[in-house]
Amino acid sequence: MTEAPKVAPGEPLPLTDKSQYERSTGGRLPEWYEEQPPFVRGDDVFVLAFSLLSTDRQFDQGRMGPIPWSSAIRYARELGWSSVMRRWFATVLLILDSIHREHVKEKQRQDEAKAERKSAREAKAAKQR
Repeated sequence: MTEAPKVAPGEPLPLTDKSQYERSTGGRLPEWYEEQPPFVRGDDVFVLAFSLLSTDRQFDQGRMGPIPWSSAIRYARELGWSSVMRRWFATVLLILDSIHREHVKEKQRQDEAKAERKSAREAKAAKQR
């Protein structure tokens, strides 16, 4: 598999990749494909906080609990932010955390269903022997 080309924000992909896509699929790339979103700094504070504060979670019977509000507030306080910014930061971080936890729950459900189907197939195969 070839590695994706390194392209600076706002620059279109090299023509060779576009041509290769068009040849392989028989279709043309949509016009919006070359319009990359603007590069915005700032999400790195959330990514780092999410990573660091994930260790403050409580786990109950294998279920992942939320990042505590107090941990998010404490982290923002250590950054020197005002109380309004601390509350805003904690709110956004915990919304992102709830989305992440829903994704993890769904993945666990899918894995459990897959394991149950596999177990049922194995039991059926064992019965037929």
